[in-house]
Amino acid sequence: MEINDLSPEKSPSGIPKNGEIYTPAGQFGILFGTTIACLILGTFIAIIPFLVKGVSFVNVGTAMFDPKYANAARLAQTLSTICMFLFPALILTANIKKKPVEYFHLNAKSSVKTWQWLVLIVVCSFAVTGLMGDINQWIPIPKNWATYFQGLEDAYYKEVFALMQMHGIGDLIVSILLVAALPAFLEELYFRGSLQSVFVKWFKNPHVAIIVSSIIFSAIHGSYYGFLPRFFLGIALGYIYYWGKDIKLNMFLHFINNTVSVIGIYTLSVKHELTKEKMDESFPWYIGIMGLLVFLYAFFQFKKTVPQTNNL
Repeated sequence: MEINDLSPEKSPSGIPKNGEIYTPAGQFGILFGTTIACLILGTFIAIIPFLVKGVSFVNVGTAMFDPKYANAARLAQTLSTICMFLFPALILTANIKKKPVEYFHLNAKSSVKTWQWLVLIVVCSFAVTGLMGDINQWIPIPKNWATYFQGLEDAYYKEVFALMQMHGIGDLIVSILLVAALPAFLEELYFRGSLQSVFVKWFKNPHVAIIVSSIIFSAIHGSYYGFLPRFFLGIALGYIYYWGKDIKLNMFLHFINNTVSVIGIYTLSVKHELTKEKMDESFPWYIGIMGLLVFLYAFFQFKKTVPQTNNL
């Protein structure tokens, strides 16, 4: 079978030898359907920590933004994240008769050089995402759109201020585990390990697959002004997974990105300076340009260190 032939090789019985008994479109249907079901399930499960704390069902929505219930909010986010991202990914692998460790390339071993270039990519990504954020702000949009999107941003920051109130190292460690590590690991299993992999087989064009999955990855976070930074991050993670075929690389980059944000919020929180303005501070644009150039160089050096194959 040629390297670009993404159609599954079949046995005499007509069942694909790779065990994928569903077409890519069918696999997407499984993933989409279970995602919707698990989203609904996760929404109801996320209410439980607040009910345990004595919050009435009708007041849960308000309690989510109350710093007094920060621990309940963190637990609620953890439960909903597991439901929405882990369960659909595992259900997909079960339906196509794949072992999760092999399907998500969790058992892959990357070279030291690959990891070295990845570290440089991670460092540069902070400057580049800052630049993408500035570009996002510069894009002109109708006034009524801006008002609507700003309302979403205000709700987001309100949730962050409630969720990320940290007063000591213990709170920081819990936040890193639940807000940085867990979402990073599970989102990579879902967006790159599952969604992107299905799209690559379905579209038969990895670039389109990476772009589409990155759009979904960014859009699902519900932030217009954070769309381009997350889209850029999704593109980077998409190619890292497509080239490297080692999802641990993705998890590392995503984890460090999240952890730096959590530590930044912690630093502001203990100084009682946790404000939207402080959180929005970024590098000067010329630092972003320099970071982008180094990022691109490191990105293609990274590509040279991994096996060159187009078949996920």
